[in-house]
Amino acid sequence: GVRCTNCPQGHSLTKTLETQNPDQIIAVALHSDFLAFPYPGNQDLRSQAANDIANIFSPPAKPSALIDRHLFPGEVIKCYLLGKWTGYVNDRLQEDAPVNITLSSTFDDVARETVLRMELVYTEAQSVDNRYGLWIMEDNLQSAQLNGSTIDSPYIHQHVIREYITPASGVALTENLEGGRVIIKEFLVPISGEYDESNVS
Repeated sequence: GVRCTNCPQGHSLTKTLETQNPDQIIAVALHSDFLAFPYPGNQDLRSQAANDIANIFSPPAKPSALIDRHLFPGEVIKCYLLGKWTGYVNDRLQEDAPVNITLSSTFDDVARETVLRMELVYTEAQSVDNRYGLWIMEDNLQSAQLNGSTIDSPYIHQHVIREYITPASGVALTENLEGGRVIIKEFLVPISGEYDESNVS
């Protein structure tokens, strides 16, 4: 939230975790309504997708983080306050992934459409509910940000969720998920003219 005094600490810690674990973390910044009303003359980073996630997972404060949407032992909700991020991220990074995920895309800058290809390769059988979620993120967005007792402007925001391609709760995989299963899905996704495609992922 741009009016969240501690959120820049969350941005900084996220960047640190990404730097320490290259290519292991995908960060997503969710600007839901609470403490996120934009300052006058600044762009609105809020989205319905972020509100949907907040409504599902009920973050106790900002900044909070979902970490693999995982419920850790002793916890009652899946949104964790800043002091728990590093330990819980490190815990999850020690786990072997039961599925390898590869995403690739091509972009048609005339039609402003991307073809997104998702390949899932299961390394071991899964009996639990497996879902995938796809969303559009944009980097390098400028919007004033409360930081402690001052308002930083300009402030550059990264990983901002713009919209969901799938529902926020994800789409369940109905295939038999045994080891060796390969699942390929393709999506045709329009990219709004409001987004700078060079900053979109």
